[in-house]
Amino acid sequence: MFMVLIDKTIFAVFPILVIVLLMLVAKWSAARAGLVGLGIAWAIAWKGFGYGHRIYGEIGPVVATGGVFAEAVFTATTILWIIFPALCIHQLQVRTGTIDVLRQAMGQLSPDPRLVAGTVEARLKRDPKLPKYDILINPASTP
Repeated sequence: MFMVLIDKTIFAVFPILVIVLLMLVAKWSAARAGLVGLGIAWAIAWKGFGYGHRIYGEIGPVVATGGVFAEAVFTATTILWIIFPALCIHQLQVRTGTIDVLRQAMGQLSPDPRLVAGTVEARLKRDPKLPKYDILINPASTP
């Protein structure tokens, strides 16, 4: 039983190992290495673990794999739903120069960036009313 568990663990780790080696040794991009890892993981799931035959055998391998890809697209879309607006705000700050203003203002607090981060964190923890998002929407609501 223990040897079967080790064999399955090696099967499960293999796609990740291939992705890391392709990126670090072969200098492939993450997207290209990820596609190779996806193909290897798909083949191992079908052949090594019996996905679609022993596992979810009643719906078949094609439908089972389609369901996994649909869930992956949904998950990626959910993550991008959060990250994309943050990237847009960052680009807006870079293009308008406010990043430099923030960097200069925080640099005046202390030359040590760890001390500045600790100061900002302590201020946010001390005043729970500080990060109000309605101030951004309605500036008239500021106290």
